[in-house]
Amino acid sequence: MITTFGAWDIELKSFITGVASQSELGALTLQKWFYEKGMGVFEGSQSQYYKDHWTDIPFPELTSEYMRQQKQVGFEALKVAFLNNFANDDNRDELTVQVQQFIDKAQSPAFRPFMAFQAELTTVLNIHMAKNGPLSRVELLKMVKQLSEETIQQIEAHQVLMDDYIEMNSLSPSPSQFFKPVPQSAPTPTANTPAESLTNG
Repeated sequence: MITTFGAWDIELKSFITGVASQSELGALTLQKWFYEKGMGVFEGSQSQYYKDHWTDIPFPELTSEYMRQQKQVGFEALKVAFLNNFANDDNRDELTVQVQQFIDKAQSPAFRPFMAFQAELTTVLNIHMAKNGPLSRVELLKMVKQLSEETIQQIEAHQVLMDDYIEMNSLSPSPSQFFKPVPQSAPTPTANTPAESLTNG
């Protein structure tokens, strides 16, 4: 099970604690759902948005505004899935307010440096792969770490460790489409979304 929710992990844990303290929903139940099914919803909706948005551009250059919109799609899908799983006639209004407050925090200006960094990093990787082809998992993570270390000051304001971000991507249940195939472990990559998974976290 993935144990971090990217840059929003502190906010998510606070949200889970708040919901658990004010309802009959247990913190462990909520945590298990968010870090397993919830993460899948969050990443999957962003992945689909990326594919739909860049149908004709295999190696897009991303902006922080695009990244913000993609995250919004992910959080809205997460909200719907959360309410569908846990809300009932008695707690729906309260849970709706609480999950919206979490989303508002996740989309606050405090996270814009991270989104700008993520957009810049993905763009650099896309440009590199447009010229040189897909990267292996090891090559990708090495390049991400190198680029991250060069611009880490952009996200220090929120104390986001890029090691956690790299780990989250490397632990994703489904291998990223832009990874070159590794014998007996990864599928053949497709070219239409080369840096897709880096934008989902």
